[in-house]
Amino acid sequence: MAIRVYFRCYLTGARFTIITDHRPLKYLLTIKEPSSRLAKWAMSLTEFDFEVQYRPGKQHHVDGFTRIEYPQEEMSIQAIQQDCTPIIYNLEEIKKAQSEDKDIQSLLLQEGYYQSPNGLCYKERLKNPSIVP
Repeated sequence: MAIRVYFRCYLTGARFTIITDHRPLKYLLTIKEPSSRLAKWAMSLTEFDFEVQYRPGKQHHVDGFTRIEYPQEEMSIQAIQQDCTPIIYNLEEIKKAQSEDKDIQSLLLQEGYYQSPNGLCYKERLKNPSIVP
């Protein structure tokens, strides 16, 4: 049932009515010796305070979640996963690369860009310069 998944946060603690075209659901909680599967369903619904009303499907629009039509087109997987190994840079390598990069050096001449005492380039000054290593 959709209430167990989609509406749990809205319905927990509130009294509500389920109107369904599934007649056996009306008697699910009153079965004296249910099978293990039915007992499991009944237990999962005990956290809710609800009443079940049966109404034949011809008389109303019923639970839309179970009647959603999904596209029938086939989907193919292009890639499972690319190599996600993180690249760990050495601080000295970053400093060296920034000092050799002409674009970064030209940025440092513009207002708003600066080079910290540790040699790294930043845009805008930090609010608390004591946290810069």
